[in-house]
Amino acid sequence: MDISFSKYYNDLNITDTEFYFNDSVLRFLPNIRSLNIIVGRNNTRKSRFFRMVMEHEAYYCWKSDTPFEEILLKIERDIESFKKDFGNLSLITFGINNQTKPDLRNMIEDLISENGTYSSKLMYSLRAGRLCTGIEFIVEKLLICPSESEFELLLERIEKVVRVIEMLHYLLKGFYEGDSGQLINFEVNELKRSIYRSLSPSRSRDLKKERVSPLLNNLASIDDSLNKLKSFHYERLTPNIIYIPVLRTSRTLSGITDDIFEKTIRNQMPSLSTRVLIHTGLSLNAKILKSRNGSKQDFYDFLAFEEFIGGTFFDGREINMIAQYGEDKEIRISLPDERTDVSFNDLGDGVSGIINLLYPIFTAPKDSWVFIEEPENNLHPAYQLIFVKAISENVFIKEKNLKIFINTHSNHILVNSYLSPEDINVIVFSKRDKDTTSLMSFSDDKKSTLDLLGVLNTSVLVSNCLIWVEGVTDRLYVQAFLKAYIDSLDSACGANIREGLDYCFIEYGGKNLVHYDFKTLESDGIDRNVKAFYSNNRILVLADHDNDEAKKEQFSAIENKHFEYIDTGLPEIENILPKEVLIDFLRHLAVTEKLINNVDFKLIATKKLGELFDGVKKNRRKLAIKAKHGGTLSNPYKRKLSEFVFQKVAEGSYDWNLFRKSHNIERVIEKIFSFIKLSNGG
Repeated sequence: MDISFSKYYNDLNITDTEFYFNDSVLRFLPNIRSLNIIVGRNNTRKSRFFRMVMEHEAYYCWKSDTPFEEILLKIERDIESFKKDFGNLSLITFGINNQTKPDLRNMIEDLISENGTYSSKLMYSLRAGRLCTGIEFIVEKLLICPSESEFELLLERIEKVVRVIEMLHYLLKGFYEGDSGQLINFEVNELKRSIYRSLSPSRSRDLKKERVSPLLNNLASIDDSLNKLKSFHYERLTPNIIYIPVLRTSRTLSGITDDIFEKTIRNQMPSLSTRVLIHTGLSLNAKILKSRNGSKQDFYDFLAFEEFIGGTFFDGREINMIAQYGEDKEIRISLPDERTDVSFNDLGDGVSGIINLLYPIFTAPKDSWVFIEEPENNLHPAYQLIFVKAISENVFIKEKNLKIFINTHSNHILVNSYLSPEDINVIVFSKRDKDTTSLMSFSDDKKSTLDLLGVLNTSVLVSNCLIWVEGVTDRLYVQAFLKAYIDSLDSACGANIREGLDYCFIEYGGKNLVHYDFKTLESDGIDRNVKAFYSNNRILVLADHDNDEAKKEQFSAIENKHFEYIDTGLPEIENILPKEVLIDFLRHLAVTEKLINNVDFKLIATKKLGELFDGVKKNRRKLAIKAKHGGTLSNPYKRKLSEFVFQKVAEGSYDWNLFRKSHNIERVIEKIFSFIKLSNGG
């Protein structure tokens, strides 16, 4: 989904903008997803932009597979080229019938004979200026389109322009190729008797075919772009806006009865609409009272929030958050089998900070847009992970269909967002010059984005143990398998295992494993190998089998009670997936049942999946599923398979009953789980 900024600028009469996207003035903010993260260095106008997005009275949104701005830029470039090429043909005249003329009145005009009377035959002329003006008018109106009904009118105009362009294309091809040519999406019955009437060039040499060929290509390009515009879905949205500013607290301020933080923010942001709900935490007590005593939906949302807090911080116990009447206004948490309630102020900054951030999200109306500034403030990296997993994976929150925007400086939030199953959009800000800022949007290649931003895996330094895996796909598999395994256990056995605090992953990059020393903790001088235990003193290494017995013997022989080595038992981690999962994946790729049945899954114990699946086709086209070397899956399909499995587990389609069909998955995950428990005193 793309948001129009041109309409915002037009409404406020802003002529100079300080924001650029792909070296052009920002007219549309593209790729808006459920989770949108704004990052960049200090003083790159992130906060200014963040607040500007909130100031929109309404959001004018365009939905399609192709970015709206990309289509409009292409049309504008083609129009400039069209003017140059068409200018040499000052007038094109062709014959059409009376039935067609009214539909095309805006683009063509009657041809008057020299004596001032109509010619005996119906002939109409097309001038470049009139056609170009018509297209430019459409682009201009699309930029500031205020409503769905206005867009419908523009679609009608687009249809007429497309018709004229296709007639012109047909005419020129017929003149130069001796036939009508083949034109997409247009039946030219009205031109059957007369392909063309005349071409009136400024210079005779302009009638040469090589000078008209670029014009034909140009017409085809414009025609294609205008037809793509017809596939766009337009919406004018006025969602509920929730703003969680950096000026917030989860503490009660003595002697303060009003939300002075909210008043301060509204004074500093006078353009902010009164419909924007600002949540600073100072009025949390009153909001909890409203949730408990308000509508049925308010109460239902609050129960889901209490369930999440109890499951995350109180060992899965059912809790009650109690707001107080009177001057004290202290929030207390009631626990079963506990005589004394826990004061909110005794929870610690991390837990109270999470409550303050997530309460307005759990209780938000459906389809709301939520803007959060620097959620990492006062949050331990493990709690940042809890926050990210909640907004990206919690089923209750996902069903609300929220659009969440986060302005952050935290690598932990960025990395953990990318490792979540949520489809996210990262908007990177950088200074273009002293007066303007450049924006870039990334939503697909997650690993490359992290590399570009220079993100380091610093979160490993705060975990109680490390799980070393070969790469990103291995990590996704183990995360998925672990979640399925833990979900199958009693809540007391596995619910308190938290990634980012109790354990964390690090990717060692396959063959790079030989450059790490897992034997010693200290060094007397320069060593050619990296001391692995400098990062953490409890390490588990998971590696592919690869038929490398020497490697297995080397690491299995390490005597350290805080080190464990496991291999997958098969050539690669993908090989340990159950047959049912691999069949589901091939179906997901639209491979036919016949080709799936031709795959010999018995060879999975010895062959890599690239070899095993080599030759499968989609729509009769062979998929590039095998890497050029080594027989493994190509990188795009490695990523697709791992994300497919991860998503299936996240949505509940795959569980431990499926994965335990693989002896190797069962063996590996039970060992990893035991290692994590032991490393955390379990």
